[in-house]
Amino acid sequence: MNIRKADKRDIKEIVNVVKKSILATHMDIYPKDEIDHKLRIYSEDRIKEYMSKGEYFVAVEDNKIVGCVLAKEDNMRSLYVLPEYMRKGIGSKLAQEAEDCIKKNGYDYVNIWSSLVSIDFYKSRGYEILRDIIDEKGRALHKEMRKELY
Repeated sequence: MNIRKADKRDIKEIVNVVKKSILATHMDIYPKDEIDHKLRIYSEDRIKEYMSKGEYFVAVEDNKIVGCVLAKEDNMRSLYVLPEYMRKGIGSKLAQEAEDCIKKNGYDYVNIWSSLVSIDFYKSRGYEILRDIIDEKGRALHKEMRKELY
């Protein structure tokens, strides 16, 4: 498995990774309207927009994209791994790549909005919870978290 910068040819595979990951991990935790919203916003156009505003990385194994993450300014976003590749260290490697990129770009902290399913993953990487992110319906569906980069 290797990690590289994504390019426009990767967009369809990235959308596939994101959607499969959401369907595998969010169904028992999030309300249906939130899952539908997430599936809708992660379009090819959205991924293309993210690529233009930050550094997108993909994890590749056997010529197949199995994970992705975005580093934008001091934020890490959209870390997803295909379900069949979860719990194999790919998410940690992607997170490290994003953290290294953010540090290289001169930031001392990484900020994230963690999904509820990923809180323990980020805590194990040294992130601290700052606050709940409340949606327009008053639901705490994400946690704002931060990690200092040394």
